[in-house]
Amino acid sequence: MQTTTTAQIREAIIDAVRDIVPRSEHLRDQPWAYRRPEEYAAGAEVRRYSIETSAARPVWGVFSHGEEYEFKMELRTAYGGVALAVLADLITLDGVDLREAIDNLRDPTCAGLIDVSYDGSEPGLVNETAAEAMHMFTLRYLQSTGLD
Repeated sequence: MQTTTTAQIREAIIDAVRDIVPRSEHLRDQPWAYRRPEEYAAGAEVRRYSIETSAARPVWGVFSHGEEYEFKMELRTAYGGVALAVLADLITLDGVDLREAIDNLRDPTCAGLIDVSYDGSEPGLVNETAAEAMHMFTLRYLQSTGLD
């Protein structure tokens, strides 16, 4: 059984988001820029995101020398200089792109990633110069622990 870690899943998500060709025509020429959480607020990119995760916890599904784990992930997106008239559609379509890119990482693409659930989105800060949205996921994976 292939296993993985939250760090490997994070790297796979960063790679997958970087490769997204946006569905929305608005800002299609602006690629996603990843920022670590501590750098997120200072980012100047038109379209940027950050990933924050909970600690993983074991769930049912023990297998040889490992366990099934799950963790919560928040993918915080930010937009600069977006007209309010197109903002709702942009965030909605970007949410579709993000869900598809992350869902497509399931094993065998990211070995050991066995389930991706989209838990919804929440709007964040919105004003005349910037906007944010939070996309929430639950991810399940197999991790080697040495336990029988």
